Amino acid sequence: MFFFALDCRRRATTYFLAMKSNPRGWCCSPRAWLVASAVALALMPGAWWLNDWLQVRLLYGGPLRYPATFSKAPRGFDYATSAGRQTAFYLPPADGQSPERLWVIFSGHGSLAAWWLPLLDQARVAGTGFLLVDYPGFGFCTGRPSPARIQESADGALAALRERGVTPARLGVAGYSLGTGPALQFATRHDAVERVLLLAPYTSVSDLQQLFYGLRTPWLLRHEFDNRAAMTALAARATPPTVIIVHGEKDDTVPPVMGRELAGLLPTAVFHSLPDAGHGTIVAEAAWWLGEWEPSTP
Repeated sequence: MFFFALDCRRRATTYFLAMKSNPRGWCCSPRAWLVASAVALALMPGAWWLNDWLQVRLLYGGPLRYPATFSKAPRGFDYATSAGRQTAFYLPPADGQSPERLWVIFSGHGSLAAWWLPLLDQARVAGTGFLLVDYPGFGFCTGRPSPARIQESADGALAALRERGVTPARLGVAGYSLGTGPALQFATRHDAVERVLLLAPYTSVSDLQQLFYGLRTPWLLRHEFDNRAAMTALAARATPPTVIIVHGEKDDTVPPVMGRELAGLLPTAVFHSLPDAGHGTIVAEAAWWLGEWEPSTP
C-alpha cells in the first residue's frame, strides 16, 4: 500500500504537468473533471479499507483465533464494547484471594492473551493478579483492532472485572513488543497506574515503518502508537509511575536503542539489558519481573 501511494503520487504529478502544458485539452473539460471525481469517490472507500486491512495484517499479525478445542473457562469472561462481545482472561493470586495488586497485560504481534497463562506461573505470587486483554478480532473477541478500540476494550475489561468484585488497590500495566503501545496508552489514561513493565518496546509505529520499509507515510498510517509521546506525558505527571524497560541485546526486530531512548525520557524509568535475549525469547526470560512490584535486578 505504501508503494502504491507513491506510484499514485507520481501519476498525479505527471497528470497535472500535462494539464499545465495543455490547458485547453480534454483534461480541463468540466465533463472530464466530473467523471474523474466520480471515479475517485467510488474507489476511495475500497482503497481506504484495503489500506486498513493491510495495516492490521502487518502490525497486529492477525486476526488470530483460539482453536475449537480451547475453552475460555475458567479464566475467561465476556463483556461488551462498541466492537461487540469481547473476552479477557483473569488469573487470580496464588493464594486465591482478591488481589492487592493487578497487572494489565497486552500481547505482541501475532499472539493471544491466553498464551501468557503458562508463563505467568513463575510470576504468580500472593496478592498479585493478572488481567490479560485480547485485541478486538483476536481470540474470542469480535470486531477489528485499532488504537481506539483497544483502549475501549482494555477499559471495559477492567470495569467488568471490578463488577465481579475484583477491586485491587494498586494497578500496573505490562506489554510486549506491539503491546507496549497499548500498555503505555493505558498508563497515560489511568492515573492509578503505579508500575509499567515494557518488554522490547519501540519508540513509535512510524519509526518502525521507517526502519522496516525505509519511508514514512503519516497520511496513510491509521494505527499509530507513539510511545515516545506517551513516556513524555508520564514524565510530566507530579508523581510518574515507575517504568521498567527490558530489552534483549540480540533483538533483531526492535533495536535495543529504542528501549534506551524511551528510558531516557522518564527519570523514574529503569532500563535492563539482557545480553543473550532476542525478540522472541524476551518474554520467557523477563516474565518473572511481573512478580516483583518494586524495581529489582535479575
